[in-house]
Amino acid sequence: MGAILSYLWSPSLSTEVDPATGLSPRDKHLVRTTWAIVKKDASSNGLYLFQLLFTKHTDVRDMFPFARGKEAAEYRDDPRMRAHANAVMYALTSYIDQLDDVPCLDAMVRKLADSHLKRHVTPEHFKALGAVVMQALQDLLGASVMTPDAVTAWTRTYGLVLQVVTDQMGKAQS
Repeated sequence: MGAILSYLWSPSLSTEVDPATGLSPRDKHLVRTTWAIVKKDASSNGLYLFQLLFTKHTDVRDMFPFARGKEAAEYRDDPRMRAHANAVMYALTSYIDQLDDVPCLDAMVRKLADSHLKRHVTPEHFKALGAVVMQALQDLLGASVMTPDAVTAWTRTYGLVLQVVTDQMGKAQS
C-alpha cells in the first residue's frame, strides 16, 4: 500500500491550475495514475460503473433497449451491455490520454456530446454519470488511493468534460 501512496503522491508536481482547463499538473497525474489501476480490468469495472448508474438512475437504464425494465442479472451478460461498457471505458481512457492536448480533448468531447444528443441524452444525464464515476472510483480503489486530492482532481476533470458537453449540447439545440 505504501508503494501506491508514494506513486500517487508526487510533491514535485505543480498545483498551479491552468486557467484554460481548471486542472493542475498534479490533478492530471492523479487522474492518470488512478485510472491506470481501474483500466487494468476495464471490462469488469465498466460493467460495475453501469450497474451503479442503472441502479441509481433507472430512467437512464431505460434509455438502453438491452437494459430497459430489466434487473442487473438480466442485462449484465448481454453482449450489447458489455460492448457499451467497454466503449465507455475506452472513451474515458482516450480523454485522459488527451489531458495535455486541450484542443483535441475538446473536439473529442464535443463529438461525444453530438452523438449522445441524437439519443436524447442531456447534460443532466452526464452529470449523473459523473457522480457515478466518482462513486465507482471510490468503491473500486478505496480511500487509500482515492484520497481527497484524487477526488478533487477527478471532480475538476469530469467538471471540464461536463462543461464542454453542456456547451456543445446547448449550441446544438440553439
